[in-house]
Amino acid sequence: MAERQAIEAELRLSEERYRLLVETMAQGVIQRGGDGQVVAANPAALHLLGVTLEQLRGEAPYRDGWHLVDEVGRPLEEPALPSLRALMSGVAVRNEVLGVYDPQHQAYRWLNVSAVPHFRRGETRPYQVFTTLEDITARWQTEKQLAQRVADQSEKLAAVYDVMRVADASTPLDVAFESAIGRILQAVDGQAACLYQIGDGCMRLFVQRGLNDAQRQRLECLPTDWLDLAQERIYLAGGSHSAPLPPFLTDAGMDFGAFVGTPIRVGGQPAGLLSLLWRDARTFTVEDIALLRAIAEQVGIILENIRLRERIATAAVVGERRRLARDLHDSVTQSLHGLVLTTDNARALIQRGQIDQLERLMIQLSDAARQALKEMRLLLYELRLQPIEELDLIEQIETRLDAVERRAGIDARLAVEDAARPPRAWTAELYPIMMEALNNALKHARATAVRVVLSGDANQLALEIADNGVGFDLARTPGGGMGLTSMAERAERIGGRLSIETSPGQGTRVRLRVPRRREDPC
Repeated sequence: MAERQAIEAELRLSEERYRLLVETMAQGVIQRGGDGQVVAANPAALHLLGVTLEQLRGEAPYRDGWHLVDEVGRPLEEPALPSLRALMSGVAVRNEVLGVYDPQHQAYRWLNVSAVPHFRRGETRPYQVFTTLEDITARWQTEKQLAQRVADQSEKLAAVYDVMRVADASTPLDVAFESAIGRILQAVDGQAACLYQIGDGCMRLFVQRGLNDAQRQRLECLPTDWLDLAQERIYLAGGSHSAPLPPFLTDAGMDFGAFVGTPIRVGGQPAGLLSLLWRDARTFTVEDIALLRAIAEQVGIILENIRLRERIATAAVVGERRRLARDLHDSVTQSLHGLVLTTDNARALIQRGQIDQLERLMIQLSDAARQALKEMRLLLYELRLQPIEELDLIEQIETRLDAVERRAGIDARLAVEDAARPPRAWTAELYPIMMEALNNALKHARATAVRVVLSGDANQLALEIADNGVGFDLARTPGGGMGLTSMAERAERIGGRLSIETSPGQGTRVRLRVPRRREDPC
């Protein structure tokens, strides 16, 4: 009798220790019975979910606004909960990420969730499921911020790529730069931009966007003595760690709070100034400075390339073109290799959880990205020394996927059937359609994979660009949203029909069908 009492006391002590362990642990634990009902939950689980045990059991309503989402932000219905899926399938669900929205703080708490079913001997259906919850909000937000910074850099890379494409062989210099200025403003989220060329005794305004008449007249001609163009330094003004605004921006009516002046060089010599203006003061990051310097480099390249074309019209400049080609070739391999290595190192740090070391790699990534932009000189040279109709469309799409999507870590694939090569006369319309669809996938869809397929036969050509991004509600998108109207109009010009399939969370698929005609040239 005494021995039995001792065993029972030891058992009660063991149960009390187990109860205290579960109730005091930081990790949340929830127990569901075989009928799916919540049996118990420790305090940590209730705290992480922001609910009471009665609410968890369905005995009391949740607060207005409280809800669960999956890792991409889609609402999570009860049958999709890891614990119920483990109960129904009898298979453990491990390391899923769920978000809990707290209406009181108007924020999400992100949890790593695992659910493990338990079986009685000889039975195949679980009689209970234990779910564990771990708060990973800080890590999740850091990873999201890193992903957003990488996405921002990728978008800016695409923006600079677009800037370079404006330098068409038949486009006058002022028209080309007016198009470039607009894209530059979009890339830096600025309110005004000016491009100056060095003239007699001043820097003369050549192209501008965003200035009113009074501002344009005030900035028509800038003195050259306030900025040493030969030093290649970027002049930053208006931020907490930058210089004061230059004198010509402090006059009444200028209404700008931040300014960047980036020297433009052609052939190693000062050729002008790219100035960007913002209404409000701002702090410039390392990434901002790298982007601005890269944009100025590309503007200088465009200027140099257009000048070369003008010289080609009157004289033979084969030697100069060969020199430029050698410079391009020498810069490509090392810059891209550095970008890949830095990205791989950043990914490895994330996997090891060494988030505190990422800032250094992000600076290196910005530097490497700036170097990678220089490879676009090759594209600028190859693409725009001939009319767009003479381009090899398939080669240019592969080049674009290599230069932008794959550098951004996107799984980009191109598939071309033997009979799918389009007539060259269609290139002027097909190329912008492809570029617009790829740009939408990169900038708006947050896609991790994109696939371009060219197929067809003697009767028709089929083009498809598909991504696995967030998609959108086509019914709520205005006709001109994301360039869809322009794409459809281009398709109609070659007798084709454009269609788009998409919905929120389901990616986007752009399809183009163009019937071939006997008179279409090859």
